[in-house]
Amino acid sequence: MEYYTLLQLKGEPFSNSPDPDYFFQSRQHQTCLQKLELGVRLKRGLNVVIGDVGTGKTTMCRELIRKFAQDPAIETHLLLDPAFPSAEEFLSLLYAMLSGRKPAQGRAELQIKEQIKQTLFQKGVDQNKIIMLIIDEGQKISSPCLEVLREMLNFETNHFKLLQIVIFAQPEFNAILAKHANFADRINLLHHLGPMSFSDTRRMIYHRLKLASRTPKPKDLFTLPALWAIYRSTHGYPRKIVHLCHQSMLTMIIQNQSKAGWSLIRSCRKRMVAPQTTQHGAWLAISIGIIVLGIIAVLWLKQSYITGSDHLPVPVLNVPPKEADPRVSGQEISNSQIYKEEPPPIPNISEPPTELPKIETAIVPMVEPAVTTVPKLAQISAQPPQPEPQPQAAVAITEQAASPAATTIPPAMIGELAVRPGDTFLGLIRLVYGSNSNLYLRTVIEANPHIVNPNAIDLNDVIYFPAIVASLNQTARKEIRVLLDQPPTLAAARSRLESLHQKYPMAMRLDAYWTPGDGLRFAITSSKHFPDPQAAQQWMDKLPEELRPKSSIQNGWPENAVIFSMQTSQSE
Repeated sequence: MEYYTLLQLKGEPFSNSPDPDYFFQSRQHQTCLQKLELGVRLKRGLNVVIGDVGTGKTTMCRELIRKFAQDPAIETHLLLDPAFPSAEEFLSLLYAMLSGRKPAQGRAELQIKEQIKQTLFQKGVDQNKIIMLIIDEGQKISSPCLEVLREMLNFETNHFKLLQIVIFAQPEFNAILAKHANFADRINLLHHLGPMSFSDTRRMIYHRLKLASRTPKPKDLFTLPALWAIYRSTHGYPRKIVHLCHQSMLTMIIQNQSKAGWSLIRSCRKRMVAPQTTQHGAWLAISIGIIVLGIIAVLWLKQSYITGSDHLPVPVLNVPPKEADPRVSGQEISNSQIYKEEPPPIPNISEPPTELPKIETAIVPMVEPAVTTVPKLAQISAQPPQPEPQPQAAVAITEQAASPAATTIPPAMIGELAVRPGDTFLGLIRLVYGSNSNLYLRTVIEANPHIVNPNAIDLNDVIYFPAIVASLNQTARKEIRVLLDQPPTLAAARSRLESLHQKYPMAMRLDAYWTPGDGLRFAITSSKHFPDPQAAQQWMDKLPEELRPKSSIQNGWPENAVIFSMQTSQSE
């Protein structure tokens, strides 16, 4: 469309559809997704996310589905409209979703529940799968259907729930939870979504424009006052932001303008459909009207009784000024300034943010972890053992590395990492092992009994990483890649990898392994693997001057190497 061409775009940046490709993970959305992922992978049962209309619940729902779609051990089912008139219909749908077939005619409610239970046990225990049911518009769930979900949560083993339920709902769901205490008591995570801040609003707009841009750097379509006007008009609600930005871009094309300013945003805002008055607001307006009319009537009757006049001047009522919006309290601008012709002062914020460097770590393991018979290792299995790590693990590693036994006996731990700002429990696991599957997650949690809540790790907390053996096939063991550096410890390897990612735009990964004679080693290598040494040499010749002295071609893994990182390689 010419609409895209004029603005140097290849697609619609502000579509009102819940496209997960354009999902912007604000601070609160990222936190919520991480908590949901932990709850599901640990099989905690019930998780509830509550937010106002337009806070991004549906888009987050799609993003959660896409995240788990990459894991074959997780089976996801989505229910968009849970408004069923009876529990029987709801049960029939659940059975059809979970088993893939309709229940037989004439089956009683109790029989259908028993069939669902058997299906969950077969998949969750025999096949070791995680069964997840995502429900959108949770405020529509009736009391009988809520009771069905409560009974589904009773299907469990001694260690975990068989059905993982994630409910996205509007604030009306709070009243439903208050009436059903036996259901609310089973909630593992209750997260409330609110509107975004000005900083996140600005980053969201830039994020969408960058994804839709035809050029590496998106065209600057909104001035800083315009961004501030968008935030003040939408109060940080993602759906309103998308709608207002879309209308503003259409207006820019109609008026043949290359950039939206303060006045253009304000004019578009006035043309937007005003939000409907809530029931509470309507009753408040009616009550105030009745009071005002009552006062006028009393004064008119009093005046008529004293003077005998049928006419009375309308009294002047002192209406208190409108209070400032609490959601934007503390800003340097008042509500009254919003409607002036000139834009108000804008906070001192730099121009569109640059993308933060990201560590590219693989999520999907190349092969499934397997149990190997190596002594003193925390091995992966369907029922992982119960290691008893101590806080002195780091000291044990140091002493082991310095002793001759370190070169003949594989270590029990591969290292430790102190929590830094922005770190998450799952992110650190993915960094070290290249995967945050349920097996890795459980093993690391068991190795860190001092971490009470993985959802809320504190700065400077120390996370210990056990030596989980990864069994690679022969193809993976012979892959050719470029070795960039070999830091001495896990912490040094993490710092070096982050430093390289900040300087150079290339895909790199961290490998941890052990060999007889050399002991525990850490390697930073190219994420790509090459078909032959010549191709690897050509790639290495293009490296920056700083990286060439330490770089070398790694022609497969050593024959007796014990590998601890399930990193996924990319073919050249």
